[in-house]
Amino acid sequence: MKIILLTMLIMLFMVSCTKKEATNSKSNTINSVNKKTDTKKIKKEVKKTEKTEKKAHKLDTKSIKDEFYEVNFNFKDELNSADEFLFSINAIPKKGRHINTGFPVNLTIEDGCFKFNQKKYKNKDAKTLDEKSLVFELKSKCEKTGKQELKGNLKFGYCTEEMCYTYNSPFKFYINIK
Repeated sequence: MKIILLTMLIMLFMVSCTKKEATNSKSNTINSVNKKTDTKKIKKEVKKTEKTEKKAHKLDTKSIKDEFYEVNFNFKDELNSADEFLFSINAIPKKGRHINTGFPVNLTIEDGCFKFNQKKYKNKDAKTLDEKSLVFELKSKCEKTGKQELKGNLKFGYCTEEMCYTYNSPFKFYINIK
């Protein structure tokens, strides 16, 4: 009789332990799923924040002033058709950043009235490329009169001691040719 009673107690104990383990296992699985869901939510929120914080500049802005860099486009808005068109770009990092001289620089200019020596300019084509600045100075002519479009894209890298970033932005300007 004692043996039967003892056997029943042991079986009852085993069943209750199994229920607790199952409950704990279920709870851990739910917590794990919640953590994954929370991580996904956080990642989505970070991406959403990055998108809203990343401010696109106007394409025709001659001076782009960001917290960590400044890009200036210098040229005359109006010139005679016989005049040479001088176009320069100056990128300067700020707040402890520096130009990544090992990152591929890419300046592309679309076909239009202005004819430059080439359509794509790389690191070797820059007038200045060091940690403090990136400078391009280009010359062109435009024989057509009226409002002419100059359109392109500039890409370069800038870094802190820990991380590098990419500046990649289109530009579009209108120059009046007399």
